[in-house]
Formats: sequence, C-alpha cells, structure tokens
Amino acid sequence: LLTMVPLLPDEYKLLLKLQEYAATHPITAPVLGNSHTQHRGVVQRSGASMGWGREVGDPLHLTTPPQNVIDGDLLAQLLELRKCDQWEVLSNHMTHEEIHVALNLLEHCLCID
Repeated sequence: LLTMVPLLPDEYKLLLKLQEYAATHPITAPVLGNSHTQHRGVVQRSGASMGWGREVGDPLHLTTPPQNVIDGDLLAQLLELRKCDQWEVLSNHMTHEEIHVALNLLEHCLCID
C-alpha cells in the first residue's frame, strides 16, 4: 500500500532525519540487526548477474536508499512507542522544539489523532 502525502522540502528533510534516527536506534531498528537500507533499498546492478540481485564478485551490500521515499512503516513504529521512548530515540539528535515539531508533522502525515 502506497500513500502520497504532499510535503514541503523542509518537512521532507525532517521526516528523512526521523527515518534515519529510527532506523539506527536500538528501540526501533530491525530486530535482527538487519540494515534498513538493505531491507527497503534499491538493488544496484552492474556487471554479470548471478540472479537474486547479486553480481559476480560483489558482496551482499548492493542496495542504496530509495530516492524521494519515506518509510511510513518505520515512522509509524516510532509513533507507536511511549512518549518517553520517542524522546529517547530523538533527544540525542534534536532539540525539544524540533522533537515536538517533528512528531506533530509525523502524526499529521500518518493521519493519527
């Protein structure tokens, strides 16, 4: 399911920051330690293909972050946390005011009241 939400450039940048913080913080990062970029990323192909997205001689790290896409599932997980846990994820990276603005924007984009 894909939802398109119009965003201003500053709003988009703010949501990308939230996604980056949520993807790497232990509370919201993938349970098995997988890379968010590898899970949601785009496979880059170059050279002779071995199939299944791997290239001859290349390591398994063939993904790049998707361009112009925000992972709503990951950000929804952030909103499902208790407020104190949301702040734990964000407080090392943002000021109190930035956190309030970011969480309000996120709630608005995900249509959560």
